[in-house]
Amino acid sequence: NLQEQIRLENIKEIQNFQDGRMLTYKKYTSVYLILNRKEAIRTAVAMAL
Repeated sequence: NLQEQIRLENIKEIQNFQDGRMLTYKKYTSVYLILNRKEAIRTAVAMAL
């Protein structure tokens, strides 16, 4: 039943790829949010001065 084995391996590969992409996406969005927050704080401070 090699065909089934190969099919399952491929499915696992695809899932791993999607998980990896999701992790990368989450990492970038969190970095983006942190940068955005700093920018927002800087703007607020500038307006307060």
